[in-house]
Amino acid sequence: MKVIAVYEDNHGMVAITKDYQAGVRYLLSNDWIDDTTEMQDEDNRYHLLTDFLGANWREQMFSWGIDMFNTLMGDQFSMMEVDVYE
Repeated sequence: MKVIAVYEDNHGMVAITKDYQAGVRYLLSNDWIDDTTEMQDEDNRYHLLTDFLGANWREQMFSWGIDMFNTLMGDQFSMMEVDVYE
C-alpha cells in the first residue's frame, strides 16, 4: 500500500495522507497554505498564490499531482509517495 508523506521546509513531515488530494486538503484545512502563501517564479521572485495562479488556485492545486505540486511549491512544501508494509 502507498501513502503520501507531506513535508514543510521548516517542520519536516507534517502529515501522512491516503493520496495527493488528501494531502492538499490537509495543507489547506490546517492553514499551512492559504491566500498569503508565496510562490517563487523562474526568476527567483516571490508572488502571492492569488497573484501567481489567480483566484481559483485551490482548484488548480487539486488537479496538479505530486510532481507539479513539488515543482511549483519549491522548497516550502513537498509530497512524496511512500510504501507502507503490512
